[in-house]
Amino acid sequence: QDGRVGTCAFQWRATAEAYEILTVVNDVPGNGDFAHMLDWFYESCQRDKRNLIIRAVWNKRLGAHLLKRGFEYIDNENMIKKFV
Repeated sequence: QDGRVGTCAFQWRATAEAYEILTVVNDVPGNGDFAHMLDWFYESCQRDKRNLIIRAVWNKRLGAHLLKRGFEYIDNENMIKKFV
């Protein structure tokens, strides 16, 4: 599915246990829309009792940012924030 929060466009899917973010493009980095997108997913995960997975985190700076937000690596490129 396609989604957008402000300048942040993304593709995502739902599984039985998680919402998975597959791609993210933020046309104006640093404006807070990426954080707003994550907040939207956090609320959905809490409401629906699902975890949040971000697939293919190849950018090390992004990985470090997500670690500070409570994510952990599942493997070398995928990250999860547990809500269940």
